[in-house]
Amino acid sequence: MLLQTQSYLSYFYFGGIAFIFMLLCIIVLYSWLHQKKVTQFQLQLQQEEISKQQAVFKALNEGEEKERLRISQELHDGINAKLIAIKSKTIHVADNTTDVEMKKFLQESHDELSELMTEIRYISHHLQPAFSKNRNLQQAIERYIERLNLDNKCHYSFSASGNFDLINEVLQLHTYRIVTELLQNVRKHAQATEASVELTVEDDSNLQLIVIDNGKGINPDKPTIGIGIINLKNRIENCEGDLHIDSSPKGTTIIINLPLKA
Repeated sequence: MLLQTQSYLSYFYFGGIAFIFMLLCIIVLYSWLHQKKVTQFQLQLQQEEISKQQAVFKALNEGEEKERLRISQELHDGINAKLIAIKSKTIHVADNTTDVEMKKFLQESHDELSELMTEIRYISHHLQPAFSKNRNLQQAIERYIERLNLDNKCHYSFSASGNFDLINEVLQLHTYRIVTELLQNVRKHAQATEASVELTVEDDSNLQLIVIDNGKGINPDKPTIGIGIINLKNRIENCEGDLHIDSSPKGTTIIINLPLKA
C-alpha cells in the first residue's frame, strides 16, 4: 500500500513537472510569436512611413522642377527679352549722340547689359529640367559641362563609370542638382582654371561623386558660399549621404557618397 501511494505521488510529481514545463514552453512560444508579430507590425509601420516620406519627397521635387522651369522661361522670355530691347536702345542713342562722355557712359552700360544677359542665360540654363526622354544623368551632366566650357575661363572635365541603371529617378535628379550647384560655385567663386567631375557607381550599392578644382579654396565665412554649402548639405542629408570637403588656397576636393536605393 505504501509503495502504491509513493508510486502515485511520483506520478503526480513528474506529471506536474511535465505540465509546468509544457506550460512554460507554451508561454515562451506565445511570447516569441507575439514579439515577432509586434516586430513585423513595427517594420510595416516604418515601411509605410518611409513610403509616405518618399511620396512627399517626390512630390516636392516635382514641384521644385516645375517652378524651376517656370522661372527659367520667365528669365529667358521675359526679362532677357526686355534687356535685349534696352540694349538696342542704348546702341541707338550712343550712335546718335555727339557727347563724348555720354557715348562712353552708354558704351559702358551696353557692356554691363551684355554681361548681365550672359549671367541670366547661365541661370536660365541652370534652372531648366535636367532630363528628357532621350537624356540620362550622364548625358545631362555632359551637356551642362559643354555649356560651361563655352565660357573659356575654366576647363571642366567629366568621367563616369559603373552601372548607372541602378540609380533611381529621384537620386539621379538630386545628383544632377548637386553637380550643377558645385560647378556653379566653381564658376562664380573659385577662380579656377581646371575642374573635374568623377561619378562612380561602387559595388552596386553606393554612388560616389568627386569634384576637384585648382581654385583659391572655399571660405565658409563668406555668406553666399555658406548658404550654398548649407543647401548642399541639406540635399545630401535628404539622400542619406555624406559629404567631405578638403579645401586650401591651392584648390578644393569635394567627395560625396550617396547610397543607392531600390
